Amino acid sequence: MIKGNTRFYKLLKERNHLNIPSQVYCTDARTIPVKDNSVSLIITSPPYVTSYEYADLHQLTALWLEYAKDLSNFRKRFIGTSYHNKKYLVLNSTLAEKNKELI
Repeated sequence: MIKGNTRFYKLLKERNHLNIPSQVYCTDARTIPVKDNSVSLIITSPPYVTSYEYADLHQLTALWLEYAKDLSNFRKRFIGTSYHNKKYLVLNSTLAEKNKELI
């Protein structure tokens, strides 16, 4: 993997693709305001039914890319987190609403 990443980095450098302007958003991708035909690439990490502690998985990236300075607040914005306040969830299911205290 290191060899592959090194080759990829060299290729990007040769083709002048290392200084391409970009923006990092830590939000629901559906809420990002963009103009038609103005985006070249979007990379997302969709929520999965078997949610992990996403804040734990992404905390180094958040710090490296500087879109988080306070990991405590960063953690509160993710699914699968112990900081989630579940009593206000809208579950859209009669069965789930009846058993909300188990969630």
